[in-house]
Amino acid sequence: MLITSTHYNRPKISQEFLQRLSRCNRINEYSVFLFVEPTCENVIDLILKWEHPKKNVCINDRLMGCWPN
Repeated sequence: MLITSTHYNRPKISQEFLQRLSRCNRINEYSVFLFVEPTCENVIDLILKWEHPKKNVCINDRLMGCWPN
């Protein structure tokens, strides 16, 4: 089971997403892949600090946009 999400320059929305995801039943059974654009340090910090046993983070080396992610 897997969840993917993309993150760019909206720290409040990213924070809310992570908080709500953390409250989901059996979330620790899911692999979570977070694809992050390299432009907003606040979003990057939120993603890196979020604790999840099956978290996979990809911080892009350049701005790619939603669909290529």
